[in-house]
Amino acid sequence: LIHAEIERIHTEYQQLRMHFPPGFSFTLDEYKWAKSMVNSRTFRLRPEDGGDEVMVPLADMMDHHAPHHNVSWAGKTGAGFLCMATSDVSHNGPLTLSYGRKGNGKLFYAYGFTLQDNRNDDTELSFPALDDGSGAAAISFRPVACYNHAGTRKMFAHLRSLHGEEPRAALMSAASRENELAVLDALRHNCRERIAGFPALPQASMEPASRLSSRVQNALRVREGELQVLHYLLALAEAGTDFLNGRAASGFDDYLSELEPLLQAEAVTA
Repeated sequence: LIHAEIERIHTEYQQLRMHFPPGFSFTLDEYKWAKSMVNSRTFRLRPEDGGDEVMVPLADMMDHHAPHHNVSWAGKTGAGFLCMATSDVSHNGPLTLSYGRKGNGKLFYAYGFTLQDNRNDDTELSFPALDDGSGAAAISFRPVACYNHAGTRKMFAHLRSLHGEEPRAALMSAASRENELAVLDALRHNCRERIAGFPALPQASMEPASRLSSRVQNALRVREGELQVLHYLLALAEAGTDFLNGRAASGFDDYLSELEPLLQAEAVTA
């Protein structure tokens, strides 16, 4: 993502240069600086319909802290912008905003920092698209290490539809034992491929954290978070497979409880 953004900025600059009026110019470095300021510091008004991006001096200096930020903001096109501090602000204490529930990959890409133990860390997994006439070959999802998270549930719904007897609307709950086993097999295979596809870490990353640059530390934290999500999904797939095959499984109560009706229905049929 970062390399693609750098390339995009370079391309934009070359296109803009073609339209500079006589006697007017700015350098690539100046454009990169301005683009970075806009990308990382603007507030989006009316985000539900795209809205407008605005720059608000001072408000853009607050650090990210979620979920316990002590400042909220609101804005409306043509009607101004408002920041409001809560009663939790301490004397000489920092003012903090929420930049949204983002994984370290998105935080690093957009703002240049990461968080320790980020519960919103996610990964990207791609699966074949449904044969719905759209012509798409594949579709990507961003699950997290939580089965009941919207991103994870959306991925499972797609896989259940994909491995059903015929394409159908997204299935939010497990449809049958055979279908769910196929879902878990596809998930297991995809996670293993993604884990195996991570390149070996450079020798420099083996240094003590105190000797690494902040950029390297952030990059390693992004990678660690993504791998944790993949290993969570892999373990969930193994636990679900064991459970559906009558073997002991634990540790994923939110998911395994959803599978119980499948086994009960099968026992009644038998």
